[in-house]
Order: sequence, then C-alpha cells, then structure tokens
Amino acid sequence: MRGLFLFDLDGTLYEGEAPFRYFTQTIARGMDEPNKSRCLDPCAAYFAANSREIVATWDAVIAMTDPFVEDPKTCPQAYWDTCDYMLDDACSLVVNPALRQFLHEAHGHATLVLATNSPPEAALPLLRRLQLLDAFDHIHTEVGKPEGLVPLGSRLAPDLPSYHIVSIGDSYPNDMVPAWQAGWQTAHISPK
Repeated sequence: MRGLFLFDLDGTLYEGEAPFRYFTQTIARGMDEPNKSRCLDPCAAYFAANSREIVATWDAVIAMTDPFVEDPKTCPQAYWDTCDYMLDDACSLVVNPALRQFLHEAHGHATLVLATNSPPEAALPLLRRLQLLDAFDHIHTEVGKPEGLVPLGSRLAPDLPSYHIVSIGDSYPNDMVPAWQAGWQTAHISPK
C-alpha cells in the first residue's frame, strides 16, 4: 500500500448547493415572520457571495440559522428531510469527472476510504445515487470527527508513514486540523 486517502462525503464528493439551500429552507419552514426573513436573508447572502469563509457549508447554515430556531427538533428533522431530498433526481448533485477519474486510477495503488460523520442510513443511499458506492475500499460512517479521524487512519494503516496519509474534505475543524496535528497531508475542498 502506497498511501491512504480519507475522503469526507457531504460537501466533498459532490458539487452543487441544492442540498444546502433545501436544508436552509426546511429549517425556516415553520418560522413566523420576521424571524423567517432574519434567518433566510444571511443564508441567501452567503450563497450569493463570490468568496466564502473556510467553513463547511452545512456548518455555516446551522450557525446562521441557529439563533432563530426555537424547537431543538427542527435541525435534526430538516437534516433527514434533506437526506431524502438528496436521493431525488430533483436535487442536482454532480460528481466532478476529475474526482471519478482519480478514484478509478488510484484504486489498487492506494487505500481509498470514505470517512464521514453521517449515519449509514444517510451516507450509503447517497453514495449509491452518486455511483460511488464501489469506489472505496472501506466505508466508515459516524466517524465522530474531528476526534475520530486520526484513530481511524491509524487503525487502517498502522505502519504507514504519516506523510503517506491524506485527509480530503470541506471542513477545516473536522478534516484538516486533526490531520495536520498527526503530520498527514491534506486537501481542502472549498465550497466556492
């Protein structure tokens, strides 16, 4: 084995803002005015911006909507509604052809791992829809990143030099920081 690549899922393996916009609208669905506008306006400005802060889009949406969410069940229900939406053809999701080619060419030369915090009920159907279910040597859900990332990599490749391990994702706190601390290589996927 020449290397270990750990890929995040959401915001990393596909392009498109449809899930995040749907998530935002679903969170705000039950809100009264003017809270609905106060919740949606910053999110609309965020999506319209040409450049964004280095933060995962899911996390950005939650941070912007959180001050207006009164029911603690709102975000978890919106998440599952969004997971269902992402399996529908109405949700536009695109896997970059260069990523597909990389996964195909790297297969057999390195160990390819999906390492996501998403539960299997959300991750596996989405991978199937993206036609990436067979692209990975190992699929790990509910990893518990950031704390769970390095132990997972160490368990999968205990004898591999740290500089042969690469963490790829859109979240600095979850995918980049623990990898840096372990001496791994990283590749940050920007939302824009």
